[in-house]
Order: sequence, then C-alpha cells, then structure tokens
Amino acid sequence: MGVLSGNYCLNIASKGVNTLLMQYLRKIFIFLIGLVWPLLGYSQLIINEVSQGASGSKEFVEFVVIGSGCDACVDIRGWIFDDNNGWHESPIGSGQGIATGALRFSFDPQWSCVPAGTIIVIYNNGDPNGDLPPDDPTDANNDCVYIIPGNSTLLDRSIGFPNSDPVFDDYSTLIWTNGGIWTYTSMANTQDSYQITDPNATGAPFFSIGWGTNTLLQSIYFAGNATGDVMFFDNSTSDDPFDQNNWSIASASTTQTPGVPNNAANAAWINGMSNNCNPLPPPELVLISIVNPLCNGDCNGSATIVATSGTPPFTYLWDDPQAQTNTTATGLCDGTYYPIVTDASGCVDTLDTAGVGVVITEPLLLTSPTSGGVSVCSCPCSGYAYVFPTGGTPDYTVSWDNGYNDQFQTGLCDGTYNVTVTDANGCTSTGTVTLP
Repeated sequence: MGVLSGNYCLNIASKGVNTLLMQYLRKIFIFLIGLVWPLLGYSQLIINEVSQGASGSKEFVEFVVIGSGCDACVDIRGWIFDDNNGWHESPIGSGQGIATGALRFSFDPQWSCVPAGTIIVIYNNGDPNGDLPPDDPTDANNDCVYIIPGNSTLLDRSIGFPNSDPVFDDYSTLIWTNGGIWTYTSMANTQDSYQITDPNATGAPFFSIGWGTNTLLQSIYFAGNATGDVMFFDNSTSDDPFDQNNWSIASASTTQTPGVPNNAANAAWINGMSNNCNPLPPPELVLISIVNPLCNGDCNGSATIVATSGTPPFTYLWDDPQAQTNTTATGLCDGTYYPIVTDASGCVDTLDTAGVGVVITEPLLLTSPTSGGVSVCSCPCSGYAYVFPTGGTPDYTVSWDNGYNDQFQTGLCDGTYNVTVTDANGCTSTGTVTLP
C-alpha cells in the first residue's frame, strides 16, 4: 500500500504540473495570436475608451471600427465583447476566472457594412452615464457615431460559460439570444479585463484592456483598481492602439468623452480612416511622361507617374529590377511596367489601364547593310559602294573612312571601305565593302 500510495501521489502531482504547464502554454499561445493577428491587416474592431463612470455603475465601452486597406465598410456582425478575465488572471488559479455571460453585435444588416472610423458606444442602460450623448442606435444623423444602450436588440447575449479545455477558452459553443443585458458584461472595479473577440477566432481575444491583478498577456494594462476611472487611447506616440505608450488612465469625472474622439491626436487617427464620415477617395495613378531608350539594347528609359487622389503621403513602388520608389523611375529597359501607389490609408492603385501599364519601347536595331561592285568600263578605278541604313531613329549620318559622307560613292579603286552610320539619337552601326 505504501508503494502504491506513493505512486498515486506522484501521479497526481505530475498531473497538477502538467495542468499548470498547459495553462501557461495556452496563455503564451494566446499572446502570440494577439501579436500576430493585428499585423495581418484584417478589418477589425478595437476598444477606444472604457469607463467605470464617476460613480455607481455608469459604465460604457467605446469601440472604433478599423478598415483593412481601402475598405469602405467593415462587417462586425458577431464580434463578441465581454469582461471575461479568465485569459488574463495572474497567478493562475487566483480566482478571477471566467464568468458567465457575454454580449456580441447581432446579425442585424446595419452591422454588415459599418464605415471604417465609426465610433460605437455601448453603455449600462441601468445606470446611464451623464456624459453620454443622446441615443443614436442607427446613426440616424450619419455622423458615424452609434450610441447604444446595453439592452438594445442590435446586440445579442449569452448567459453561458465559454467552452473551457486545457488549451483554449472558446466562445464558439455559446448559445445566443437577441437583445443585450449589460450586467452580462459589467466590470469589476478592483480587477478585471475587458476584451473583444473576432467571431472567426473565438479562442483568443483580439484586443484586451485589463487592470488590477489581471496582468497576463493583455494588449493594454493598468496597475491598481479602476474605481471612477476611464482608460482611453490617446494616440500620444503612434497610430497603434496596441501600444501601451498610446494609452492613459484618468478620472472619469473630468476626462471621459463618450461618442467623440478622446483628444486631437485620437481624432486625427479616426479621421484618417473615416474622412469625416465620407468614403475615403482611393488613389489614382496617372502617367505623366515616358522617355524611351535612345538605342536598341540600352536601359536608359524613364517614366514619371503621380497619384491624383487619395490620402497623402503616398508611397510608390515600381516593378523594375531595382524596385524603385520614386515617382520617376530611371534606367528602364524595353518592357512593360506596373507601378503601384499606396496612400496613407492603405488604399492601393496600380497603373494598369485596360491591361496596359507603362510601356517602354526601344528603337529597332540600327543596321547598315552594304553592297559594292565594279563597273564595266576601262577606267583604272571603276568600283562603287553604298549603304542603306535601317532601324534606329532617322535621320542618319553616313561617314566612310575615305572621307565621303554620302550613302553611295563611285570611282573606287580596289580595297576595303568601312562605313559608320549614326542615327538621330547618336546610335551607331558599321559596315564594310571590299572591292573587287
């Protein structure tokens, strides 16, 4: 029994270690997803501001819709938002855990095409925040701002737990009912995590913001409790909501800004996507000029393009061997090129009108075919020679090595006569006539 008991205890201990290891591996895996997923450039949703309210439970969360590249609108149907902190509890097993209940954007058609740069505020309708603008659940005034109570039918709710296994906590098994209930996602003051989850990747949060003891693998984290505070993307360093340096925490009573940008830098970032709620004009590449190579086989052609619309600054990329990045590409050989412009909003255009890009055309090869012979006469020097230039760029200049400058000459004695033909671009070709 003693031996069996010892083995039993050892097995239990090993299982405990393995369970903890799997939990840590799970969190590392989620962390890696959090690093990589935003870099893929997919259309997405991020938290722009989350407030506990100055008093009571006057909570709200503010999202901003981010488009991928030049998307005019983004489908956010099914995106999940929740205060689930089970992904971020530290140390593991300390009790924060996974709570029941979550909300998501419903499959109402209005969420199928939301303009990039749109602000969406969801708030606790049971204790409304006094700084909230009037409800606007359908963006009736077309300002790309939605103000939505937490019990709206534009939201779905689920009372269940996310599916939990040794590797993932996954929302994919939840059963959803139309109509939100804010308390399903209400936040704790002392420690919690608010996050959003892509419906196509429900095993990890796409974006999270945490406070208190929820320290693990957050997108954004603030130490201490958040009673009476607001956390917001101030964009003080770069246009990157995943950068901790771009975030601040302050008193909600003086700093919260539901339904409007958080500051000038945040407004500039949002407007860069929304263009004041007007569709962003895509860039259009226009060909300004072409200079073809001077001679056949040369690579001294050039071409100039320019973007006539879109959001500056622009970056250019030519598909020549040097991958030039200026509006004017030089050193171009004969061929067709398809330059690309990308504007500050990620919109792209390729100069490919009707399947034709920038066509660089070299002249035909300059040749100097020659001929010669001897006339039938009793003259001591009765030979003749001529050259007929072709290709290149007319007009031609002819120069024989005996000083003549005509295409045709006569009265030649026996010997070898060399000729050089020069075209209008300075390209040359040579020929030889031997008499007799």
